[in-house]
Amino acid sequence: MKGRIWCIPRGGHHYNEAEDTPTRESAFVHAIASAGVAFAVTRSCAEGTSTICGCDSHHKGPPGEGWKWGGCSEDADFGVLVSREFADARENRPDARSAMNKHNNEAGRTTILDHMHLKCKCHGLSGSCEVKTCWWAQPDFRAIGDFLKDKYDSASEMVVEKHRESRGWVETLRAKYALFKPPTERDLVYYENSPNFCEPNPETGSFGTRDRTCNVTSHGIDGCDLLCCGRGHNTRTEKRKEKCHCIFHWCCYVSCQECIRIYDVHTCKALGTGEVCGWADSLKSYGKQDPELGSALSIRQQGIRTVARCTCGKLPGPNPPAAWEASLPLSHLKFLTPLWMVCGF
Repeated sequence: MKGRIWCIPRGGHHYNEAEDTPTRESAFVHAIASAGVAFAVTRSCAEGTSTICGCDSHHKGPPGEGWKWGGCSEDADFGVLVSREFADARENRPDARSAMNKHNNEAGRTTILDHMHLKCKCHGLSGSCEVKTCWWAQPDFRAIGDFLKDKYDSASEMVVEKHRESRGWVETLRAKYALFKPPTERDLVYYENSPNFCEPNPETGSFGTRDRTCNVTSHGIDGCDLLCCGRGHNTRTEKRKEKCHCIFHWCCYVSCQECIRIYDVHTCKALGTGEVCGWADSLKSYGKQDPELGSALSIRQQGIRTVARCTCGKLPGPNPPAAWEASLPLSHLKFLTPLWMVCGF
């Protein structure tokens, strides 16, 4: 698309402050978004889709042995400049949140600059590479994301300090733990702990990890132990149709057979055995404290025992009768819902 320009609103991009909390997840989002803007602008300039920028001619220097400059070097400095104008536009408040966002935005942009590298193309008969032309290029954005993911894992926790300046009270950030190496401009920072992403939470936008597919052989974040938050996992077999025994025919097409393969699929449970039995204990103690609930539970005593046995893995339970559900006050049904879900009610 020739003649593309970037229209940067004065207010910058907008965040919902209620959802955008100063956690390490937010730090990663700011860094990857800022890097993404720089990356896209830089690539667009090199491809010639903008009339206000082009190739980089400032960082070439003398050619190396066996190669010469050629192609279009990507002007990452210009991309970083546009990203800084865009991402930092509203981070001008004298508070800790703006300080954190600006730091993480810059960390994302610095990642682009740090990963610039020479990309070369060979010329010559039969790929002899008698001559190589090289230019400055950005890495694949996947490499940027992987690097920032590592920075997310090692992000530095900070504390907020307030001090008075001529313009009033100003908040700054200081590393929480003096024994650790202080964060550099390339590190991500945060000052609030992350919410619990194991369970659904509409306020944070978390869907929880129930029914998420996990890798039973992995010890990483995709493994069933970590992803399922200790709740355990279910296993089912799944038949999939796949292309197989493919043959290349001259010239030129490929023919394949269709095979059915069976896979084991592992998904996270809703609640673990320990948690569920804890729910049953909570019901008992809560019933003693609340006569109304205690009376309702005594009416369905056998049902409660069945549910408790079911959820502790001892025997399957029948569907809870509608009368039992109707006999409980609406405010108490939340205690029973997790039990019913685990038992498959």
